[in-house]
Amino acid sequence: MSKKRIKVKISRNQLILLAIACVLIVCAVYYFYFLKPIKSWNYYGIELNFKADLREADKIYVADEASVYNLLWDREVKNVTIIFTNTSDMGLVAVEAFEIAYKLRLAQLILKRDINVTSREVPSFDMAFLNSLCDSTALIALIPPSVSNETGIRAENCVIFISAKSKSDFDLVTTKFIIIALGIKL
Repeated sequence: MSKKRIKVKISRNQLILLAIACVLIVCAVYYFYFLKPIKSWNYYGIELNFKADLREADKIYVADEASVYNLLWDREVKNVTIIFTNTSDMGLVAVEAFEIAYKLRLAQLILKRDINVTSREVPSFDMAFLNSLCDSTALIALIPPSVSNETGIRAENCVIFISAKSKSDFDLVTTKFIIIALGIKL
């Protein structure tokens, strides 16, 4: 049996075009899988949409994510109350409170927990006052940019403080809180 060889001739221009096409395909795949913003998440079969990019929100540092998660999912917690003070950012606070309440309540129902999620205006975020509200209740304090000097999330006793220095940071930090609360792993 004789072996027949096939010779393929590729010109220099064709080789350059092939290399450019390969680079473009790799770049497109990289963009769509690694750089494209993630603004929705499938949570146990339900598509949750977010205003902020989940990857960007996940970059926000939280010192003790486990405390935040455990405070919300503790079996002794029967009620979650979103608290706020009257500020010039009430529209922004209302939007963030709705997003938290909707997604947290949905997650609790999916996981077979029937916990009330309510909201309440408080005169101040004084810890002595807030501790008096803690009876089987987890509190989520929304501190908007008009009164905040930091961006972050922290848990103290039964209160989770969510604060931001700017409106865009408030969206990101709220999304980070939801990532923690729902146990989303990116």
